[in-house]
Amino acid sequence: MSPPSVILTLVAPRLLEEKLVQTLIDHEVAGAAGFSIREIIAYGRALDFRTLAEQISGRVRQIEVRMVLSVDHAQQIVEQLKAEMPGQHVAWQIAPIAAGGDLSRT
Repeated sequence: MSPPSVILTLVAPRLLEEKLVQTLIDHEVAGAAGFSIREIIAYGRALDFRTLAEQISGRVRQIEVRMVLSVDHAQQIVEQLKAEMPGQHVAWQIAPIAAGGDLSRT
């Protein structure tokens, strides 16, 4: 029986997209598992505003990366990112999956 799957979510400034994508593609597990990226808009006072326009609007455009894998592999990826991208504003979250599947498979 395989270990339960989790969702690893990373949120980072858009400026880090290329570096983050390359790091994940080069990672043996993340590259094999695959991942999706979408642009998001984050709101809040504690954000790292890069421009005056962001400060005025109170929002920052970021990217969100999501992948499904085992909790051990998710933690391994987070540790690698900490080592390869120290000091970068990359938030991460590991959450359990209650259920999932693919409708094209029986």
